[in-house]
Amino acid sequence: MPVGFQTATTSVTCPAGSEVLSGGYEADGVVEPVENYPSASNRWTVRLRNPANTPVGVIFWAVCADLAG
Repeated sequence: MPVGFQTATTSVTCPAGSEVLSGGYEADGVVEPVENYPSASNRWTVRLRNPANTPVGVIFWAVCADLAG
């Protein structure tokens, strides 16, 4: 993630035929959440700000449910 109060936005899309239930992120440093929401029925979007002068690694994820079952 960029340094010095820059932001990064990422979306995670569920497989075809499924719906997003939840989502989020895990960071290996300090980040400030700006947005964290379902941006479509099958997609979760996260926007974070890095307040530090060092890069931060982030993993983004979504929990999806299969609509066929």
